[in-house]
Formats: sequence, structure tokens, C-alpha cells
Amino acid sequence: KVKERWDEVGMAYPGDDKESIIYRVAQRSFIAFEDAVKSGADQEGNIDIIFPAAYFNRIDDDFALFAHHYYASTWFEDETKFERNVRRRLISISRKNNQILLFNAVILSANLVLCACLIVQYRSIRKLKK
Repeated sequence: KVKERWDEVGMAYPGDDKESIIYRVAQRSFIAFEDAVKSGADQEGNIDIIFPAAYFNRIDDDFALFAHHYYASTWFEDETKFERNVRRRLISISRKNNQILLFNAVILSANLVLCACLIVQYRSIRKLKK
């Protein structure tokens, strides 16, 4: 199946940019492995053994017997120092932005609760005056 889909995947993700290469590798290897497992599993007369994810994703040095999945395409070493620094700075800025958004959400929630309490208190005071 890999040979059958090779050109199709190449046409779906053309180019030499990082994302295209990553998607081509994923489609040509990981998806092909998944298809092979799905098509070969649960057939009459077979005793199916599906290996744990730890055999392919390194959790400890004792695992990852068959492959090692490099997260975030760390296997792709065609990145210049400038690109690497820009990527790291963007990740840092993104994390700080997420923290600011979380802080703002907490403050907004506290303000809404406070406003609701004030409205309830105002209504109860108006009822007492009548």
C-alpha cells in the first residue's frame, strides 16, 4: 500500500517546506502502519498481538524497541539557527499569551460573580425598603 499511495501523498503535500515533509513522512509511514494493522487484525485463525504504544513512543530507555517517534518533528534537522530561535521565541510568546488569557478569564469570572452578588444584594435591599 505504501507504493500505491506514494505519488498520491506526494501530490497532496508538495513542496520542500517543513510542514509538507512532515505530513508526507506521517502519511507514508505511520498511516501505512495503521492500515496494515487494521487490515491484518481480527482474521480467522490469527492470534492478534498489538504492541503497546510504549514500543513505539519512548517512555523509558527500556521501551521503544521497534521505533522511536520524535515529537514535534524533532527528526527534521533542516532548520537553520535563525528559524530555531524564531520558533523558540514564538513558543515562549505563545505560552505567555496563554497565561495572560487565563489570568484575564479568572478576573472576568470574578467580576461576573461580584456583579451578580451586588445585583442580588441590591434587590434584597429594595425589598426591605418596601
